[in-house]
Amino acid sequence: MTKDMEMEIAAGEQKMISMDLPLSQELNRKEITVELSVSQRKLTTENNTVSTEIHSIDLAVAQASVSLTENKELLITGTLVNKGLEDITNIHTGIYHSTLTGEKLDEIVTDTIKAGETVTFQSTLPGDMMYQDDTKQLNALMIYTESDFEERNYANNGVRVVFDAKGQQLNSGKNEDENDENNPNLGGGNTPG
Repeated sequence: MTKDMEMEIAAGEQKMISMDLPLSQELNRKEITVELSVSQRKLTTENNTVSTEIHSIDLAVAQASVSLTENKELLITGTLVNKGLEDITNIHTGIYHSTLTGEKLDEIVTDTIKAGETVTFQSTLPGDMMYQDDTKQLNALMIYTESDFEERNYANNGVRVVFDAKGQQLNSGKNEDENDENNPNLGGGNTPG
């Protein structure tokens, strides 16, 4: 990609420039190089290049599933993905009743997920939290993950899992539209509440 900017700089003068550069969600390089070219005469070009690293954090819940064990416990399993360019540390994955504003039922802490790495998580909740006496009543859990880092995209941090009183999952549990800032999996909005 090339982006042009014009300015005049007198001999011996220094100027700071800044420009907005849109970054793709599929960014896969950490380093950006900027080259300065002079439109008139090129006397010395050895010092016309500067490089910088891009720090991109994007943690996602790729999928989650629920099942009822033989002991009538609710088993929640899922996958977290570090879609960014940096290692992410101190990751907290919360399991909430129904939505992100519901009661927090459990929390799984993961020390580090390296850039591009996928890890699995698992939690067991008491089965008596379900409406087992009412076979028509649906249950839902929100699985939401976050870290201490500011992210580029919060829309993919959560997945809502819907299931019946027998522990049968009724939705995919996948983060299917993680680039949509109004992802309904989060109950509306794209930032943590």
